[in-house]
Amino acid sequence: MRLRKLVAVLAGVLGLTGLGSEAVAGTPDIELSAMEWNFGEIWYGAVEEFPLVISNVGDDVLKLQTVRASCGCTTSKPAKNVLQPGESTTATVKFDSRKKSGGDIHTTVTIVSNDPDERKLTFHLRGKVRRVLSVDPMGGVVLRSGDGSKPLEGVARITNLESEPMDLRIKSVNAARFEIELKTIEEGRIYEMVGRSKGPLDVGRTTGYAVLTTGLEREPEVNVHVTAVIVDRVNLVPAAIYLNPQIMLEKSNRTVMLHYYGDNPDFEIREVKANHESVKVQFSPARPPSAGLQRLQPAPRAVAQVRVDCPPGRELPPEGVKVTIVTNEPGYEEQVVLVTPDPAAFRAIMYKTNR
Repeated sequence: MRLRKLVAVLAGVLGLTGLGSEAVAGTPDIELSAMEWNFGEIWYGAVEEFPLVISNVGDDVLKLQTVRASCGCTTSKPAKNVLQPGESTTATVKFDSRKKSGGDIHTTVTIVSNDPDERKLTFHLRGKVRRVLSVDPMGGVVLRSGDGSKPLEGVARITNLESEPMDLRIKSVNAARFEIELKTIEEGRIYEMVGRSKGPLDVGRTTGYAVLTTGLEREPEVNVHVTAVIVDRVNLVPAAIYLNPQIMLEKSNRTVMLHYYGDNPDFEIREVKANHESVKVQFSPARPPSAGLQRLQPAPRAVAQVRVDCPPGRELPPEGVKVTIVTNEPGYEEQVVLVTPDPAAFRAIMYKTNR
């Protein structure tokens, strides 16, 4: 039993016995028709829907402040955002398998309301998406270097998982900074898409993709991406932190990793500071990279960790808070991480790509 319901019961008892005279204020009470949806096993390309019923079983108005999915593959929008006592609405949860790479799926829908006991509820989606082909790596061709002036080349392998022969061909290419070539490894079954850089590439991410026709009934076309990542001497992961004011209702902490790709054996962080008192920061000294990071090409020479203690999203100033990391690397003395309640400011930093 919820605490407030117990209080209401006790208040009623006290009222009957003459020991309590003040009226108990009404409160909204959110209830979901389900907390999880398992859509089972579906084929890539399918779009599945689930009618999630949201009810107000309390005795005051329930306001749905945010209904937000955890990834772009899932959408959910309630028919109404304000529910009177006893009223319900349906939020159709839609899962689009075309926006996932396949395999086991787990996404969520977060519902934030003015229910004082359950400000935030999480609805889970689970299932499995089958494909008739695989792309390895899943992200397509990845080119990674610390020097964008040198030619780069990478490969993605496309494998037919069905008995029906695949006839893979290039339909179109949207990758101005890359050359794309398709090679047959095993006729009808295994192919490789080769991506090569054309000219020098700038620091950061440069992306493109090719549309390939397969000749397969279930997946007649597949988009295979090509991404070049030119790392800078000092690289922050992530370079921005987004705190949704409607969802991040409590204090939280985040970790920013600094990857150093320079040649200074004495590289160090000298100071970390925030320009607003609501954000607290601390850092650990630079150390050698983990075994996993050492397998990267190129691998960082050193890594350091910065802990960022954040307030609830609503307590951030609209312009955000700048966390400045001071290092001893010439030309990289101050590196900035933005902690922001503004999704547009976050996207401008995190999803910036070169053309």
